[in-house]
Amino acid sequence: MASTYSTSLKVQLIATGEQSGIWGNTTDTNWNLMEQAVAGVQTITMTNANYTLSNLNGVSDEARNMVLIVQGTNSAIYQVIAPLVPKLYVVSNQTSGGYAITIGGISGAYVTVPNGSTTLVYGDGVNFYAAQTGSAGNWSVGGNLSVTGNSTLTGTLSAGAGALSVNIPTVVTGSISGTTLTVSAVTSGTLFVGQILSGTGVTANTTITALGSGSGGVGTYTVSTSQTVASTTITGASAALLSNLLTSGNAAITGNAAITGTLSTTGNTTLTGMLTVASDATFSGTGEIILPNGTTAQRSALPTSGMIRYNNTTSAFEGYTSAPGATISSITYATTTATLTTSSVHGLTTGAVVTISGASPSAYNGTYSITVTSTTQFTYTMASNPGSNASPVGSYVSGYWGAVGSGAQAQGVVYENGQTISANYTMTSGKNGESVGPITVSSGIVVTIPAGSRWVIL
Repeated sequence: MASTYSTSLKVQLIATGEQSGIWGNTTDTNWNLMEQAVAGVQTITMTNANYTLSNLNGVSDEARNMVLIVQGTNSAIYQVIAPLVPKLYVVSNQTSGGYAITIGGISGAYVTVPNGSTTLVYGDGVNFYAAQTGSAGNWSVGGNLSVTGNSTLTGTLSAGAGALSVNIPTVVTGSISGTTLTVSAVTSGTLFVGQILSGTGVTANTTITALGSGSGGVGTYTVSTSQTVASTTITGASAALLSNLLTSGNAAITGNAAITGTLSTTGNTTLTGMLTVASDATFSGTGEIILPNGTTAQRSALPTSGMIRYNNTTSAFEGYTSAPGATISSITYATTTATLTTSSVHGLTTGAVVTISGASPSAYNGTYSITVTSTTQFTYTMASNPGSNASPVGSYVSGYWGAVGSGAQAQGVVYENGQTISANYTMTSGKNGESVGPITVSSGIVVTIPAGSRWVIL
């Protein structure tokens, strides 16, 4: 009876009565091959093609080794083809070019190994699988933890005296019609309210303002700026979407953060993007909050109601609010330039921001910085050609920056107020007001004082 070879490791199985006087040599070779399977390290080089591991009977080969170090240069994702036998591998993707590699047999499932990563995989004779998909106990990371896909946290995330850094990009396939974003597929990450979007044809600084049928993935969303964008790849600014975050050290988030639960830090929290808080924010310390500060020229190009900042030019805190505009009599177009005409003096100035809604076609709707052409007319640039004049014409609101806090200047002695009212104003019912003159009300502007209220000009 002739000798045979084992299925997985290809070691020689000596038949009864064979190799008299030389069986020791074969046994020594077998033990060397066993050592290769348990502790062997094999370096292979890929060159823009799949690589098939050598698989030989009774002699040293590539496929038998425990560790595969994959080097070379790839310009796409290529496969390391291993024998379809039960086997455990440690695979290290050290290729140049930035591409992942896969490992598997000539058929069946395979495992993707990201560029620069080392992972444990195994085959069962039919498919290949990732050998680490969970932990039965605690998981401790002594260095950096990088997540390229989604990370779901169902409990509390705790960080010690070091730093927690989160950077999760969101990439989806979607289209935009008017102010509705329709997402058909998600490549990575999670969409959320307040996230800034970018992509081919997407208007700069477009943000998600509300959820529709989508709740982070496939579905519809409302966006801040009306536009028409055909189906394309859309990227959401890097984001951290967390239920609870507890750190005893420092937390650094390099993208936007949406926290739907509790954020508790005893160290410093550094956020270089946008923070979205779904509920109330409570600050229980005895220190201070530093608000954004800048000059008048550094105000947001497309502000939204509720913004607050410190103005270095006026040396005062200011907030942005909006109020209904004058009645629209018509909106016409010339390609992507809309001309809006009001039935009374609008009181706006060039550079003011208006939000138009309820107009049809929907290309007219959105938030725009305007150019004033007359006391009853202004223009703005749409994202696409509406193809017809507006009908119905809808309505608009216009916003303005105003001082908040009413704090006195000159060490608390002098209270300052402006001298010109350039937008329609209605005093809150049941309130009184006072100003120090002279006060100029721009032509066509209406100041409404409700019954029972008083406005005193000193």
